[in-house]
Amino acid sequence: LDDAEMPAVIYTTFRKMGIPKFTIYLNNRKILSGLFEALGLNEKVADILRIVDKIAKIGEEAVREELEKLFVPSDKMDTLLDFIKTKGDVACVLKKLSEMPFDSEVFRLGIEELKSVTDALAAQGVDKSYYQLDLSIVRGLDYYTGTIYETLLDEMPGVGSICSGGRYDDLASFYTTQKFPGVGISIGLSRLFHILSENGWMKTGAFVPTDVLVLPMSAEEMLFALS
Repeated sequence: LDDAEMPAVIYTTFRKMGIPKFTIYLNNRKILSGLFEALGLNEKVADILRIVDKIAKIGEEAVREELEKLFVPSDKMDTLLDFIKTKGDVACVLKKLSEMPFDSEVFRLGIEELKSVTDALAAQGVDKSYYQLDLSIVRGLDYYTGTIYETLLDEMPGVGSICSGGRYDDLASFYTTQKFPGVGISIGLSRLFHILSENGWMKTGAFVPTDVLVLPMSAEEMLFALS
């Protein structure tokens, strides 16, 4: 349910800001992990995910070339690339996933989590036309462990994700011996505001309490800045 709160926050915030049509794409890393387990590619998961994450930028052929360098067999490569082309309506994708023959408990758990998230989104009143499932969303960072998101502007998909994130149950272990589960998102504010401003999609002229912001760029300028 916490995982479902993040895209609900994106939806509510962006709608209130008047941002033109956007789509939140969702996937689950457990589904991907289960697929790799079924294909016998467990030892190469991190490397493969980093490559597949670039498919929208470099194209399928370039991805195939990089996977070949990892010695991924062609038949498994075909299965993987065909798998990540699955996207669209929540019910259709979940049905297709449930019918896939992969014998993996992790894979099935990922499907259950994804269904729970989409059920909770619907319960929160998030318009279904603003989100869909996309199995090509992998988020190349190693620390994601479950639900993952990327948000794109429908009219400007080439800009890339303007808001992304996901669940990271093990991230805190880099800094402490305790395990703290977490889920979150980050918004590319500078990129987003530039797009909104350039296209006249952002209302300007609102009052802010600051008249001038002085930023001393070196210690020598400090006294001048203070004055």
